[in-house]
Amino acid sequence: MCLSGIFFFLFYGYGSIEQRSKTVTLIGEAGYTSVADHINMENYEAVEEFYSAYLENRDAMVTISDVNPDGIIGAVTFLYREGIFHLCTMKC
Repeated sequence: MCLSGIFFFLFYGYGSIEQRSKTVTLIGEAGYTSVADHINMENYEAVEEFYSAYLENRDAMVTISDVNPDGIIGAVTFLYREGIFHLCTMKC
């Protein structure tokens, strides 16, 4: 388990929707886009901006943090550069 998973476990424990919701909110308050199953996305506007840029064939990038029930926080980055779509995922 990496540092983010340890942080989540030590301060919030595992699994409950309330715990994941609080974590999603904290990440959102830090200015990042975040989400978890059955919890509304924080800072969803960044995703809408990315999609608009993609439709207009403009370079864009957005990263979404995903809070999992097991305490792992993942990240998915969508990158659109020079007409090519890239996807990068990471779990920590």
